[in-house]
Amino acid sequence: MTDFEICAGGATRCGPDWHSIGWLPQPEHKLYIISSGTARYAIPGQEVALRPERLYLIPGGGRHRYGPAADMQVHWLHLRILSPAVEQQMAGRARIQEWPLGDWRWWQPVWESIPSWLQQRDLAGELRLQALLAMVLGAAIANAVPKNQLDPRLDAAVRWMDAQCCRHPSLEAAARIAGLAPAVFHRRFSAAVGCTPRSWLESRRLDHARRLLRQDGSSVQDVAAACGYANPFHFSRVMRRRLGASPQQLRARWAAGTP
Repeated sequence: MTDFEICAGGATRCGPDWHSIGWLPQPEHKLYIISSGTARYAIPGQEVALRPERLYLIPGGGRHRYGPAADMQVHWLHLRILSPAVEQQMAGRARIQEWPLGDWRWWQPVWESIPSWLQQRDLAGELRLQALLAMVLGAAIANAVPKNQLDPRLDAAVRWMDAQCCRHPSLEAAARIAGLAPAVFHRRFSAAVGCTPRSWLESRRLDHARRLLRQDGSSVQDVAAACGYANPFHFSRVMRRRLGASPQQLRARWAAGTP
């Protein structure tokens, strides 16, 4: 299993209409490679000017505000971190990080291949993009505030929970995988990951729902059922509460190619 997966990407020219309406939840991490133009991007406690010839890693999991852009040309990827250990280390520096693009020029053919990879979804192209992301994440973690290593028993349990998230896995079973009593597992999980196991599972179900909504034309009802929500109206309410948008609104944003 890889430590992360690519959720979306593109090469987009952004103008004044590229802006958020206030603060929006952004569960995925973002890689932006700016070749021209400018824009503003903010997370709580930090706002940066996106500038040409810079590479940016923007942490997900919180609320973001961005735009407007002034003729900004950007190659971009959205990614989801699968490894609890990597996610924990990334949380050690929940800041927008940036590097001069010259430091990454060797990777230019890789990021310029994002549009063709989106059309073909070939394995070779995906592996090259994953290599670029692994290098960026490695640089980000090297700059992060050191954190204690995640207990390997929790890592195994969390990976199992992730694989079973749409089936409402038993937290007692997860605790057994970790070799811990349920109460001890709940306490150690919450301390290590930053939220309760149930809140984490709901976030993972919504991650899966977003991928299904993006990838095919399934109805909202079918996506809700595939992600463990018996009631599509409840599913839409949860998505709006957690992500700030309904399934239909998310599809509209993706159709517009919003990075």
